[in-house]
Amino acid sequence: HARSMRLIARIALLALVCLPGFANAAEVVTLTDATFEHHTQAATGQTSGVWLVRFKSETCGHCAKMDPEWTRLAEEMDNAVIVADIDGPNNPITTDRFNVRGFPTVLLFRDRKVFQYGGERTADAMAEFATATYADDPTRARDVPPELTPVQMIFSETTKSLALLIIDWYDAADRWMATARKDFAGVAAGFRKGGVSGAWERSVAAFERSPRMWGGSMIALGVIGVSFAMALALITAPAKKKSKEE
Repeated sequence: HARSMRLIARIALLALVCLPGFANAAEVVTLTDATFEHHTQAATGQTSGVWLVRFKSETCGHCAKMDPEWTRLAEEMDNAVIVADIDGPNNPITTDRFNVRGFPTVLLFRDRKVFQYGGERTADAMAEFATATYADDPTRARDVPPELTPVQMIFSETTKSLALLIIDWYDAADRWMATARKDFAGVAAGFRKGGVSGAWERSVAAFERSPRMWGGSMIALGVIGVSFAMALALITAPAKKKSKEE
């Protein structure tokens, strides 16, 4: 009798969990270059379901602003439409494949086509688009582009690496310039108060605070100076005249 009661309780609990109100809400799926085609099957029939994919960036303010609506959309769709995110800058192969040029970009994959969303960034508006109004304008439908070739993938990865390197250099240069402006102001103040000795003390203090920056700057200036002196010497050196045989 006790065993039968435990069995009935387990069945009742299972039925309760399966009710819509008790089921776990669907969450936003995270896609990458490595998983995009496998999960969405965008170019191979889209048999894994309807996907609404947002290309986003961690530094995009508009993306952050729509995050709550995007999460609510995933919960309301409950996998009738699978809501997913892909970090565009860190997944350049997929970003280039779909010619994404700005963030956020929302693409709908259904009916073996791809549709770009351009309406309000609210859960209700995006849900209506994904389930009904996407088909209102036939010219909006595009064929799903094929996966990139190996050469195109290498190009995308190289472009991403160069872009990140430029951003890192720019950030570093911006920090260096801010430090330099502060230090030069300190040296000027030291000169006004104590003349050359005051300026020298402030210069030494600045170097001690940022030895890598000022050491690197001095090396760079030295290389530039030597290169300039060599170039100037080559330009101004008199041409050697050939002796003429009489």
